Amino acid sequence: MTYPGPNPAHLPPHLTQPPTEQSWVGPPPPQAYAPPQQYFPTAQHVTVNVPRPFNHALHVVLDLITCGFWIPVHILLWVLHKG
Repeated sequence: MTYPGPNPAHLPPHLTQPPTEQSWVGPPPPQAYAPPQQYFPTAQHVTVNVPRPFNHALHVVLDLITCGFWIPVHILLWVLHKG
């Protein structure tokens, strides 16, 4: 069974007649939102990278725990940290 739709006798006249050009009277409706504003950057962000000192104590402890297997890694990281 399909719904027959609304009975035109129960609808107000402004809903049963097609709109005309002069159906809108008065000033135009206000906008729902403000237009987007332009963005002008005023400052630049600067990041300063301060190098941290090399942690020899940690690597010496790792050298002792691994019975010297960490020594090549210790030397490689120390040389790369200097550069």
